[in-house]
Amino acid sequence: GRKAGVAVLVKKGIQFQVTRQYQDPEGRYMFLRGKLEDTELVLGTYYGPNVCSGSWNRALRKLLLSFGELPIVLGGDFNVVADPDWDRSGSQGRGWGAG
Repeated sequence: GRKAGVAVLVKKGIQFQVTRQYQDPEGRYMFLRGKLEDTELVLGTYYGPNVCSGSWNRALRKLLLSFGELPIVLGGDFNVVADPDWDRSGSQGRGWGAG
């Protein structure tokens, strides 16, 4: 079957020292806690399930809260829509870039 997979990339030459790594066994997220020069922070990426899952969202929220006041840089695909009527309206010219 199809599997999820994510990666956190840091440009060569950037001084980021990883102190801890957090990974989901299903490959849906990865967070790297570390130091960027003199600043401790978290870099993360996330690939959300196609079907909304309350337990999944709670687990992610719990992990994010565990980082306390550390700055978090997070990218990825949350597979959610802000307004289902607008975002899932089909090809009626209502999407981003529609002119």
